[in-house]
Amino acid sequence: MSKDLRSFLAQVKEADAKGLLQETGYVEVGRRINPHLEIALLREKLAHEGRFPVIFCPEVEGSTMPIVLNLDVSRELHGLSLGLDPSRWTDRDLQREYKKRLDERKPTKRVPASRAPVKEVIIKGADVDLARLPIPQSAVPQAGKYITPGCMICRDPETGTLNVGVYRHQVKGKNLLGAMINPLHDAAPIAWRYAQMGKPMEVAIVLGHHPAVGTAALARGSLGDFSELDVAGGILGEPLEVVQGETVELDVPAAAEIIIEGVIDDPRPSSTDGPFPEWTHYGRGNKPAYLIRVTAITMRHDAIYHDLVTTDRGRGGWGGYNTIRTFNAVKLAVPTVRQIRLWLGITWVQITKRVEGEGKLAAFAAMTAEEHNQIIVVVDDDIDLWSERDLGLALSRRLVGDRGIDIISRITSDHLNPTSYNENRDPGIELGPMGSRVLIDATRPLNLQWHTRITPENRFESLWDTMTLDDFKLSRPARQAREAVAAGNRGGRR
Repeated sequence: MSKDLRSFLAQVKEADAKGLLQETGYVEVGRRINPHLEIALLREKLAHEGRFPVIFCPEVEGSTMPIVLNLDVSRELHGLSLGLDPSRWTDRDLQREYKKRLDERKPTKRVPASRAPVKEVIIKGADVDLARLPIPQSAVPQAGKYITPGCMICRDPETGTLNVGVYRHQVKGKNLLGAMINPLHDAAPIAWRYAQMGKPMEVAIVLGHHPAVGTAALARGSLGDFSELDVAGGILGEPLEVVQGETVELDVPAAAEIIIEGVIDDPRPSSTDGPFPEWTHYGRGNKPAYLIRVTAITMRHDAIYHDLVTTDRGRGGWGGYNTIRTFNAVKLAVPTVRQIRLWLGITWVQITKRVEGEGKLAAFAAMTAEEHNQIIVVVDDDIDLWSERDLGLALSRRLVGDRGIDIISRITSDHLNPTSYNENRDPGIELGPMGSRVLIDATRPLNLQWHTRITPENRFESLWDTMTLDDFKLSRPARQAREAVAAGNRGGRR
């Protein structure tokens, strides 16, 4: 049996029963839940207590379809989806494994409709009604209902390669959806090409599958020479099974819970999106959006609706393919790049500097790789990217402020960031696709004498490695005296 959402949920339950999940787990809601605000409220209440379990809602008001969410909010769940041993559920191991799986892409496997669970129910034509789905609303300042975790498939008209990306979709009518596409993400130039050709753009939105499909959608490979559907196969460790769409000439995952097929008749931003509560803690409306005319909905007869509550409250912010994409871009410019870490909203780049200027070169390369890289700090290879002390040392003891900081303004950037702007240059007036990036070179001078960093190894020389705490025969006399008194009291009571 191929891997899908249900096999992953079974994995989560088994791991939780064995006590392997410390950050997350699996919980079920014991009453009928309202998709208007209550699902997001539950998620935030749990997050506020530092709990990030997979949440299953068996009974949903106004629907016979259950809802599941929180499938990718922790490193544990990422590690579980990769089949890693729990001891390897760390930032470093996940980055290595995802990079490996990206290079182990597997072509999709076409199966007949008779073997595709997502074809058990087919709704087309006048019968299409998005109200059949329990699409939640997750905040009061939100423009109605949104499909948030949908993986949208489209075809590059120049190469024929299938692209997959995660975009949010505002419900605009019984058979109309918006599509808010970041101008720097793959579907935007693909839509532009269709518009230049004067042709409509077919799409298919995948709802509910193994987390590998959503993770693969971050790879952004279809503008190159591969499809994210093949990346999903690499992550799964087996070819992703696909089936022909009902009303579109696109392959879709056969084991999905729900597929929404449609057409962007005018592949230019012809609608608006929002307001919507962004993961940036802000939300404004009137963002450019495309309009999808839904032509079919196919699903399992007992489909599970997958929801995603947009928030930065979670333990999964290690970066995934964003980190790998940044690493690969930097490596082309600075072959001696060692590691990348996304932390505190900052992109940290560790390099072994060979010539002067490579620190700044690495920062520029990282800036081009990912629009979310707003602040980039480059450090030497003796700085541990996972040590707050080391990162603080690099910024406070190696950065020369008037030489190491560059601000690049009016550059295409993250349009969801509340500091983004357009030609007005005032984020308070109107957001836009431009922003300002901060590039910081916190590396040491290469050819000038620099201060010696004091470490345990050079401070104590060989003693650091040869002596242990046991050699000092430490004792805790106060505790031992207290324990002796307590033991005597117990003996006297006998």
